[in-house]
Amino acid sequence: MIRTTKFLAIVKHEYKKVVLKWSFLIGTLMLPLLAGVFTVIPLIIFSLKGEPTRITVVDRSGRSSHGCKGIFRLTA
Repeated sequence: MIRTTKFLAIVKHEYKKVVLKWSFLIGTLMLPLLAGVFTVIPLIIFSLKGEPTRITVVDRSGRSSHGCKGIFRLTA
């Protein structure tokens, strides 16, 4: 019984020593905030409407242009 009481007193002391540090408290509060920011910012960026991105494929040999005609809309 005495060993258990001493053990629990040590566990309680170490728990308070770690949990009551400012760095632990700030980190615990900042993690959900940062997770929310990293979730919301991409949603805002991808919800903005803009012009479609144009991609130009330059193939001077002319060998692969036939395969692209069915996939991409080719413009002159």
